[in-house]
Amino acid sequence: MRILILSANTGEGHNSTAKALMEVFAQQGVDCQMEDTLAYLNKGISKLIAGGHVTIYRYCSKLFDITYRRMEKDMDPEEYSPIYEFLSLGTTKLYKAIMQGDFDAILCVHSFSAMMMTRIRRRWGLKIPTYLLTTDYTCWPTSEQCDVDYYFLPSKDQAAAFIRAGHSRLQLIPTGIPVRQAFYHREDQSLVRQRLGLPQAGNVVLLMCGSMGCGPIEGVARALAEKLPKDAMVVAVCGSNQKLYHAMSQIQNPRLRVLGYTKNIPEYMDAADLIVTKPGGLSSTEAANKALPMVFLNTIGACETRNFDYFLSRGYALGSSKPEEVVALAVQLAADPRKRQQMSEVLQKDFCINSAQVIVDRMCKDGAAYRESQMAAAVR
Repeated sequence: MRILILSANTGEGHNSTAKALMEVFAQQGVDCQMEDTLAYLNKGISKLIAGGHVTIYRYCSKLFDITYRRMEKDMDPEEYSPIYEFLSLGTTKLYKAIMQGDFDAILCVHSFSAMMMTRIRRRWGLKIPTYLLTTDYTCWPTSEQCDVDYYFLPSKDQAAAFIRAGHSRLQLIPTGIPVRQAFYHREDQSLVRQRLGLPQAGNVVLLMCGSMGCGPIEGVARALAEKLPKDAMVVAVCGSNQKLYHAMSQIQNPRLRVLGYTKNIPEYMDAADLIVTKPGGLSSTEAANKALPMVFLNTIGACETRNFDYFLSRGYALGSSKPEEVVALAVQLAADPRKRQQMSEVLQKDFCINSAQVIVDRMCKDGAAYRESQMAAAVR
């Protein structure tokens, strides 16, 4: 069996979701390949879009938010958007690659990929089982331009929005957002702290702002380190933002540990008592599966505001768009073990499924059925 996962080079969250699934496919001996669909337009265009996305995300978040909200208002399943027409320019190359790859199922982890697959399915009548996996707790405004077989949703709560976007309820499969297997298990906190060289006593607050290190993380880190109890420790992760890492490394405070890019996020989550982070779909789900109490800093907006609203409305997190309020909420939560326990219990109850395994099982089942139908047709 061969599986194709189509991502888009617009941030690491989509790619991380794809890699979480590839991890499980590999464990089951399934051949799985990931491709950047934007590269089928042009590799230079892919790099340009990726670079532009990082710049807007880090420095022009209000523009990103305004554009997203405008797209939400203009949703129309009957009208093709300029984005759809632009992406269609790369579909011939992508179709040829799919045919050469002899795949049994195709998963899109970005709506751009699903839009390209929609054009391919309509133009060439491709019958390979195709899916769109939503990696935010909302219906993306470009989802109405997608026509695939099934849609993997973060939860059943997004179903109504997908139906309004023109999709059938029978196509909607609530699976949760898949994360790496390390996030589905918790290690003993004291052992992890010892391994990471963190203090055994006192609160450990993990501070993250995505793989790109977005938002006013430096100011929040300084304020937390000053206002938390003296035995507390703040671990700030700057991701790929080297400029931010260099600036924060100059802060002289023994209660602040600054990290750049690290693969040890599951361990740091196990060591922490709470996390302060932006409400990205993937990072929120990682923390939720660790049952780690969250305080959201919602400064990016766009789809992250939908994640923010969803998590706060269900008691999964606290949060604000104002850094000073976020600091106050984090300090209060650090001093309230009962509240943290309540939040953990809610998360443990509602995030209790290994979403990656569920999606892999479904795709393998459908892929096997497709392969059998193709073999049967060849015999006739």
